[in-house]
Amino acid sequence: MKMDIDWQERVFRYVRERRCRDGGYCFYRLEEPNSSDTYWALAILHRLGQPVADGETTRFLQSFQKPDGGFENFQVAHFILKSLQLLRQEPLFDPAGYLREQLHIYDVGLVPAG
Repeated sequence: MKMDIDWQERVFRYVRERRCRDGGYCFYRLEEPNSSDTYWALAILHRLGQPVADGETTRFLQSFQKPDGGFENFQVAHFILKSLQLLRQEPLFDPAGYLREQLHIYDVGLVPAG
């Protein structure tokens, strides 16, 4: 997909202006970065072919992980791990046990009908 250069530059500036001091991103322009806004910012930059490598952002993302490999919840784990993948970085601790446990909890067979 070919994009207009001016359009790309406007999107790039829009995303970069949402970067917070600690390396995370917040799309509503407060110093309240979160895992989902950070993932979407990195995904947009990656899609635009912009470099996403950033040590502060990596540290911000890794700070969400608990020493046992877990996260606050499964959604946070998803955004953190996908963001780290875009940054070509690893989580601080192995999340495999936490993810196995969560996948069992989120088994489609356990979700109520409707």
